[in-house]
Amino acid sequence: MEKFSIYKPNKTLRGSAVQFDYNPEKESVFVEAAPQSGEKQFDWNQKIVVKVSILELAKLLLVLEGKQPTTKLFHDSTKVPGETTLKNTVVELTRGDYGFFMKISSQSDVGLKIVNVNVSDDEAMALSVLFRRAIGRTYGW
Repeated sequence: MEKFSIYKPNKTLRGSAVQFDYNPEKESVFVEAAPQSGEKQFDWNQKIVVKVSILELAKLLLVLEGKQPTTKLFHDSTKVPGETTLKNTVVELTRGDYGFFMKISSQSDVGLKIVNVNVSDDEAMALSVLFRRAIGRTYGW
């Protein structure tokens, strides 16, 4: 599977980009989010990476399919062996009046990073397909 990307640059240079990549070996979707750094450029060196499990994909699907207004995925990295700088990562997805609002953040010893991205209804439909296929492929359905 290819990465599914959503790019949202804006004139104030406060846009963002987010990519979703299904990894069958790790039975997860990796989410990478980066802030805008130029007119149509994004700072992938400052990206936030979150590993979203299959059950967490189901939680996101509940919002995308209108069964819940919001969900929050919290990862406590202080419990990960060998992790010394990253404290936590969070993915929040909320249904808005027009589409969805996604907030991805990470807290580390260096500070807090936040990337916000608006997800249109058509982008949300594509995400739903990706998440459903990832779940299906993981379990051989």
